[in-house]
Amino acid sequence: MAQCSSLSRSIWILSLSSWVLAIPANLSFKKIIVIIPGGPVFPLPPFSPFGPAGPRGPMSPLPPTNPVGPLLPGCPWSPRSPVCPAGPIFPLTPKKKETILTIPLCYRVLLNTR
Repeated sequence: MAQCSSLSRSIWILSLSSWVLAIPANLSFKKIIVIIPGGPVFPLPPFSPFGPAGPRGPMSPLPPTNPVGPLLPGCPWSPRSPVCPAGPIFPLTPKKKETILTIPLCYRVLLNTR
C-alpha cells in the first residue's frame, strides 16, 4: 500500500459522509470499495445468497472469499467487499449502500481494497 510521503502539491479532499480524506493526486490509481452510511439501498432478490435487502450481516450461508481481516458481527460484506471497513463500524441499515470510487491509495486512508 502506498504511503503519503508528501502532501505538498496537488491534494484532493474527498468528503464521504462523515469522512474527509486528503489524498495526494500523484499516487497511482486503483479501484477501491468504500462503505458509505446513508443513501438508497440496492434491492436484493429473494434468492440472493447475501440475504434480503435491508439489515444483514454475517448470517449469510456463503462465507466471504479471500478475507483480508476478521469478519466482525454486523459488518456488511459481498463478493466485492468481504471485510469490515477500517475505523468505526456503522450499524447496517436499509439506508446503507456500497459505492465504488477510483482514487489513489494512501497510508491511513480507512478504505477496503480489492
